[in-house]
Amino acid sequence: MKKVLLALTNLVEHRKKLIRGFQDKSHPWNIENEPLCIQMVDMLSEFLSEEMQYLDSVIKFVKNPTKCKHPKKDHDRCGNVWYCMNCNSDL
Repeated sequence: MKKVLLALTNLVEHRKKLIRGFQDKSHPWNIENEPLCIQMVDMLSEFLSEEMQYLDSVIKFVKNPTKCKHPKKDHDRCGNVWYCMNCNSDL
């Protein structure tokens, strides 16, 4: 689990660097006079920001998994893993 968290955290940091790079006005893709180029860079930056927010939510979920509070009658087993049939969380 620690390796997953580390990988996701590194991915988020990498995305943040990319976003800062796209938003930096000193780079040639932001200096061009062509509005299409600037618009594409802005759209890509926005896309990466949304992806980063999603990855942040995944990291928060992995760090603090939800605790199932459904009754034991709703619990079932698939192989060796117990899970809740209501919320589908592993027990």
